[in-house]
Amino acid sequence: MNKAEHKFIRVPSVVFFALLLITVSSIRAQGTWLQVSAIPLMGGRTSAVAFSISGKGYMGTGIDGTFGYFQDLWEYDPISGTWTQKADFGGGPRAYATGFSIGNYGYIGTGENDNNATLLNDFWKYDPLANTWSRAASVSSIAREAAVGFAVGGKGYIGTGQTGQSGYLCLEDMWEYDPLTNSWVQKQNFMGGGRTDIDRSVFVIGSKAYLGLGRTCDTLGVPNHFNDWYSFNPVANTWSRMPSLPGAARRGAVGFTLCNVGYVGLGTNEINQSQNDFWMFTPATNSWTTVAPFPGTVRWDQPSFVVGNTAFLGTGTIDDSGWGLESMNDFWKFSVPFNAAISTNSTICIGSNITISAYGGTQYSWNTGDTSSTLNVAPNTTTNYTVAVTAHCNTDTVHTIVSVITSATSAFTYNYEPCTNQCIAFSNQCVNALSYDWNFGDGIHSASPNPCHLYTDSATYPVTLTINASTNCQSMQNMPLNYFAYDTTANVFIPNLFSPNQDGKNDVLKFYRRNSFCLAKFELAIYDRWGEKVFETTDIDASWDGTFKGQPLNSAAFVYSCSLVTQTGVHQEFKGSVSLIR
Repeated sequence: MNKAEHKFIRVPSVVFFALLLITVSSIRAQGTWLQVSAIPLMGGRTSAVAFSISGKGYMGTGIDGTFGYFQDLWEYDPISGTWTQKADFGGGPRAYATGFSIGNYGYIGTGENDNNATLLNDFWKYDPLANTWSRAASVSSIAREAAVGFAVGGKGYIGTGQTGQSGYLCLEDMWEYDPLTNSWVQKQNFMGGGRTDIDRSVFVIGSKAYLGLGRTCDTLGVPNHFNDWYSFNPVANTWSRMPSLPGAARRGAVGFTLCNVGYVGLGTNEINQSQNDFWMFTPATNSWTTVAPFPGTVRWDQPSFVVGNTAFLGTGTIDDSGWGLESMNDFWKFSVPFNAAISTNSTICIGSNITISAYGGTQYSWNTGDTSSTLNVAPNTTTNYTVAVTAHCNTDTVHTIVSVITSATSAFTYNYEPCTNQCIAFSNQCVNALSYDWNFGDGIHSASPNPCHLYTDSATYPVTLTINASTNCQSMQNMPLNYFAYDTTANVFIPNLFSPNQDGKNDVLKFYRRNSFCLAKFELAIYDRWGEKVFETTDIDASWDGTFKGQPLNSAAFVYSCSLVTQTGVHQEFKGSVSLIR
């Protein structure tokens, strides 16, 4: 955002809010976002300047939603996640400035210092140890705002932007600052021509700076925005055209470098629609790929700084009308996830081989000298394998142990509880078993360590357990298994006729069942036709001789009620009739 936009942009306001919730499980591998502590001040700001020094981030200056100018400076500690106010910027309140850090010092310069668009070309140096500002050599002779600033190889660079109190001329010059001599030297002009609002869309990889985007200073009312991209080699003083950003042309974007890869995103397009996309540029492939989009409210003209392997950005404006009346003060961090992993500990038989794998990196270095992600090994003794896993600029060392056995013993037992489980439960008692092959003797096999097998017929089955088949540690055990198919329902049959005439045939009423293996409870009661109970028992093996209170009963029809409960708690109740014939 800058004064030219205040004067010349007159388009309808379109406010886009991207409240995208991103979790660890859904974020792409190219980065994760997390909100951190905001700068402790009322309201927000836009067009501030940020840089990092010795593990701390710094942000200051800018303008708020009422066009109030800031000259404060804040220090961010990423370890404690806290902000501390430092000495005010020495150049006074201003916005649309630019800056960078070189070594142990920060630098801020150019911009404007009041609402009348008074442009500046001064330049200031900040010493974080002394917490003081000192005046440095001015940037060329041209006062400007919304310029781009960056540092490469111990020197600083400021260029492009816009100048003039009316009409606003876009600049294409580039200047190099040498902190040792406190002097500026003009370099080759920016290859993309005169433009402004490149300012924060820049990142440095190695000895080159990469920058682009922005807009022209078209005074007709509709600025021309860009998505082109360039690299600058300060040593050779040359520019090269790079592949354009695949996203929308925009101004007010932000860029940073993590692990020798560049990132750029946010900003607003030519019709003032703010963007939340982020892109990663890989110099090795000279290509762009999309990464996790910014999860907060979309915005533009927000600064960033990098501490370690984490980038931090925040503030900016969410006003898409071009007037910059709605500013933010929230802050976010972006990091590249890194999770090195390796196969779990394993055991093999001597003479066998195994493949172990490492994950999560782009480069691997094993203690064996191998450099692939997988390693096929056949150790003769238990061995610890380690690998250094590298991804981006992170490296972690992980290890796994391959244990080696020289012999094994096959042994097993079994248990049959038909009332609770009709299958035979086998339990291996093996020593050094790596694999199992059960042969149940009925044509069925299993590789389970402790299977439960269901036989269909009563018989004797030859059961065999072979462990570690086809290795130097193979062992086998055979065992005959006598299986009987029990009646697990415990059904009871009660005849409907008996004749207690002492002829030795059918003299008592018996209760028949296949077996009582699973019978837990048996209750039987017999009643005469008037409902009087003439016999009862809880013994499945008892019988009724046709008497009541010691006296024989006459021929008659009786009814009975029988209740059964199995070992598994299943209840069965049934009634019937029985005839007594003398």
